[in-house]
Amino acid sequence: VSEKYNATVLYWGKYEGTVVDPGCYCINHCGLEMRYMSTQVRSLDLSDIKVLDLIGNPVIINGVVTLEGLSAKAATIDILNPWPDAVWGGHFEKKSYLESQAAAALKTVASMFPYEAPPGTPSLQTEGKEISLELTRRLQRRVAKTGAKIISFDIVDLSYSPEIAQSMLVRQQATALVDARRTIVDAAVVMASDAVKQLEEMGLANNETSKSHIASNLLTVICSSVAATPVVSTST
Repeated sequence: VSEKYNATVLYWGKYEGTVVDPGCYCINHCGLEMRYMSTQVRSLDLSDIKVLDLIGNPVIINGVVTLEGLSAKAATIDILNPWPDAVWGGHFEKKSYLESQAAAALKTVASMFPYEAPPGTPSLQTEGKEISLELTRRLQRRVAKTGAKIISFDIVDLSYSPEIAQSMLVRQQATALVDARRTIVDAAVVMASDAVKQLEEMGLANNETSKSHIASNLLTVICSSVAATPVVSTST
């Protein structure tokens, strides 16, 4: 038995025990079957899992599960194909038990949050640590019978599904433009107000009409998206 491996011992199909210490053992070979499980820490990639967020938007998520095997009996006898690349399990066409359960946990947790939200509101984009902890807890409960210990379950990539990605990009751009304009207008109001007060103190704005005219011109210049072009009247 090699380092970082456990061996399940069966005689004539009956479980007799598990060898956990590395080394060479002399045992009766008649009717013997040994199933090996690696106890090394490994990672499992979940690619392009399509889920629905809290408000029903389709989202593509890529995740990484880090795990280690603890029970050779559970992994080799109790569960068929518990995780990919099992030394003793041979080749399986379908997804492993852990892969299926990880995808199910990811879909459940993702449906609890929107993809994005206003500042201060939890979302898939902002609650990375909390989402990772919840994914780890849920997946551990689901795969405990396989003898696996889930060390971490992290989301490494997040995007809108292709069918709505373009529409969401347009909405994000519009939202960013509105926020930028709001910031510009708020600053312009303050700047125009301060300018009128200073001119009033200097005696250059002595009536409501002139104040309104100055404020209007300043707001136009500051809020304009193009460079201002001054016009000077030459009439008498």
